[in-house]
Amino acid sequence: MTSAASSRVQFMLTTARQMSFRMRQRAQQTRAKLGRFVEGEASAVTMFLSARPNYYLVPVLPSLAFFKSTSSPQSKEPEGNAETNLIQEADKLYDRLDTEQLYALLMPYSQSENADIVWRLARAMSDKAKLTDDKEVKKTLLFDALKYAERALELDDQNFACHKWYAILLHYVGEFQSTKQSIVNSYLIRDHFKKAIELNPSDATSIHSLGNWCYVVADLPWYQRKIASVVFATPPTSSFEEALGYFLQAEKVDPNFYSINHLLIGKCHLKLNNPDLAREFLSKARDNKGKSVDDEKARKEAVELLKQIPQAS
Repeated sequence: MTSAASSRVQFMLTTARQMSFRMRQRAQQTRAKLGRFVEGEASAVTMFLSARPNYYLVPVLPSLAFFKSTSSPQSKEPEGNAETNLIQEADKLYDRLDTEQLYALLMPYSQSENADIVWRLARAMSDKAKLTDDKEVKKTLLFDALKYAERALELDDQNFACHKWYAILLHYVGEFQSTKQSIVNSYLIRDHFKKAIELNPSDATSIHSLGNWCYVVADLPWYQRKIASVVFATPPTSSFEEALGYFLQAEKVDPNFYSINHLLIGKCHLKLNNPDLAREFLSKARDNKGKSVDDEKARKEAVELLKQIPQAS
């Protein structure tokens, strides 16, 4: 090979290496930009992500008791009528809003093979987590509760309450998960609520929770919908009409069961430009006599929304 030919080959190889380097550099820059867009902008999507709605999927159960250790003592297994008695006692404590006593009652049975005991323990741990401002304690309790809910589901996948509490706890742990995982979980949450309703069409909490899912999806602004379309192959869709249908269905099967349900019915009617119906249900939320954290939130928000509705002529 002549000196001139060798120089031309060397020039071509050098040029090719430079072009390859620039192409790799551009590709890396593009991937970095896309990554920042998906991770940064998608975090604005409010559906089951870090920006949570200002109400809960299920009522908060307040308690004045102090926190205790979350470590599990040696598990017990009730036999025969003892299981029935344990569940009855747990439900009495739940109805009395005695979260700490309920948690103490159920923790010794953490390894029970009875799904009805295990999902109640998951619920008690979830309620206990709501009583603390310590994020690490809350995180530990919620993830432990999710494990029990998942185990309850494995023990009995035909139990509506197992599906309901698994969905609720998937929602709650989203506060501590990545944006991507929260997005993936949103579909699981919806599907488990649907299964809970299929197994027990008369459970108002499951119906309300599915309505809540629909409301949040329907309420996404256009730019967040566009972001969601980047994250999802098929972004979730819903409407205020669909959300309202679930809230009204929940109210039908269990009237006045939850002040937040009244609030959200009112908000749906506002979105659908039905001010008279909105006023009716917001007034119910405002006038509720409940003492839970959710009841107080419903009252405060209802009062503010009612100020925005013109008085009927």
